[in-house]
Amino acid sequence: MLGEANCIRSLGDIALRRSKHDTARARFEEALPLYRRVGNVVGEAICFAMLGQLASALNDQNTARTHFAAALAAFRWIGARQNEALALEDLASVSTGAERDGHLRAAREIWLALDRPDELARLDAG
Repeated sequence: MLGEANCIRSLGDIALRRSKHDTARARFEEALPLYRRVGNVVGEAICFAMLGQLASALNDQNTARTHFAAALAAFRWIGARQNEALALEDLASVSTGAERDGHLRAAREIWLALDRPDELARLDAG
């Protein structure tokens, strides 16, 4: 079942790259419960992140924020610090003002703790 979930998610990735948004959404939503069934939190989190990217591309910031927040919670739960920082950056991309600044500050702290000057430079450039 994990292999099936991975394949379905990959089909979603391909559809998203081809701007086939409805197909991409359907594939990510199809893979999500399969990841849950096998207890693969990373797969779930990636699906949430991709659904957030899709919603953001379609200018649906509220839906994007919801999905990015779900991805962030999952990455925090499993202790995936690098993915946590990326999810914070995703959240910042659909936020404004103090909320945006807070997400970026938290991402910066993670990159500093992980000793990732490359990611800090990317964040600063960005």
